[in-house]
Amino acid sequence: MMQFRFAGNDLADNGSILIKTDGLGASDGEISISEYASISGGIVAKTRIPSREITLTYAIVGSDPEEARIIARQTYPMLKRGTLEIITPYKDVVTTAYVKRVECDLWKQRQQIDITLVCPDPYLYSTVSKTVPAETNQWSVVNEGEQVGCVCQVARTGYVRIAGSEKRLRWDASSVVTDPNAVLTLDMREGKRDLYYMDGTDKVSLLDYILEWNWFLLPHTPDGHLVLVRSNAVNGTLTFTERWLGI
Repeated sequence: MMQFRFAGNDLADNGSILIKTDGLGASDGEISISEYASISGGIVAKTRIPSREITLTYAIVGSDPEEARIIARQTYPMLKRGTLEIITPYKDVVTTAYVKRVECDLWKQRQQIDITLVCPDPYLYSTVSKTVPAETNQWSVVNEGEQVGCVCQVARTGYVRIAGSEKRLRWDASSVVTDPNAVLTLDMREGKRDLYYMDGTDKVSLLDYILEWNWFLLPHTPDGHLVLVRSNAVNGTLTFTERWLGI
């Protein structure tokens, strides 16, 4: 059985029954191609995955239709931003959603409520993050989702790379971080990329001290296989949250 909670509330707890969902599969990718008169075919200019739109349809059963409509609009206020939890027998995921439309059709024989949500981020994220313990010069990672960024604790100078790849991200912040045992945080999540350390309660960014800018994402590892993240600066754990383009 599938459940949906928006900002902690489930419309099914108030007498409505979820009968249909749409928009939980993988979104179609968008490929922008530039055409030139001097060459055959075209050149790919941009690729992206568009935002996700989810539609939930509830049947009104055993309750006053007008009361059900009021509860639906209270549960899903127009334009409200909230965390959408999707609970399935296989996995539990979350995403951020905005309420686009709440339509109550009270004139059909089976009265129903249609709710449309827009999710700017097309990915659906696990409700539980994975924490990988430090090993000697590496972290051993199992990522069953799509490729994703991670956060790792590192020393003030060193590099990280995926095993088998020559491309690496390298930094040297020893000129500003005087403690040789200091723990730096390397955040490789998309949209949040940073190298920093905490000076008390202050976050001090060290992006200016990155020498080789080869950010990478953890690849998908099928059938429980490992991907090794190599580093000569392992100084703590590596954490990440698995994500999927559909369920």
